[in-house]
Amino acid sequence: MRNTTRIVNRDLVYNDILDKIQYCEWTPGMPISEAMLSELFQVSRTPVREALFLLSQNGFVDIQPQVGSFVSKIDIKRIREIQYLRYYVETPILTELAVKKTPIPESLEKLLLLEEFSAKKEKWADCVQLDYSIHEELFTLANHQEIWNLIRPELPHYTRIRFFESNHTEFKGDPPRTLVEHQHIISCIANGDVNGLHEALDSHYHHIVKPNDKYKTVNIQSYQYERILQYPDYFINLDMLNST
Repeated sequence: MRNTTRIVNRDLVYNDILDKIQYCEWTPGMPISEAMLSELFQVSRTPVREALFLLSQNGFVDIQPQVGSFVSKIDIKRIREIQYLRYYVETPILTELAVKKTPIPESLEKLLLLEEFSAKKEKWADCVQLDYSIHEELFTLANHQEIWNLIRPELPHYTRIRFFESNHTEFKGDPPRTLVEHQHIISCIANGDVNGLHEALDSHYHHIVKPNDKYKTVNIQSYQYERILQYPDYFINLDMLNST
């Protein structure tokens, strides 16, 4: 029973720390000690130590022996690799759905409504997670849930750069840009419009990555680029960043 409680505490601490990192509540390079975290989460140091170890393995925390633990810097190269993987894996999977003119389930329609509602209420964390849930639902619809399960653990790295641009422009507007893109992607699938789907996916991913140079750089809007350059110490591999 005690071991089960320890594992539950570890997972709770892990998820709480991850949220603070991916939503940029804790800045890159910020020191985080076991004592501070133990007091913050009201648990013993053992689950904290285990959570930090797992976070370090997944690239969210840097543990420096004899020095301490720190929130990892945002790695532009890692974000490039995540988006490269998503684009080149997701495009053929969604193409399968479009070729079959796959009917869109009610669950996916509900996610679109929730995304619209969350954007209106300015619940930005919910918007991001609903974005991921929409893509997960499409993978599931194509019977490729296991592939999504491989991608999903990496997405908080991508979330960090989305939240670093604190204006959340992608979810603003009437209607929000990201919502419109999701609706268009889903419409192309339902109507069997393969060419339209490919154009929609190129547009959807172009906000972060640059398909026409085979993802050698991470493509980002100029206002985001300027903000990032104000805080170069928060990032690594900044040479892979490209302004549009």
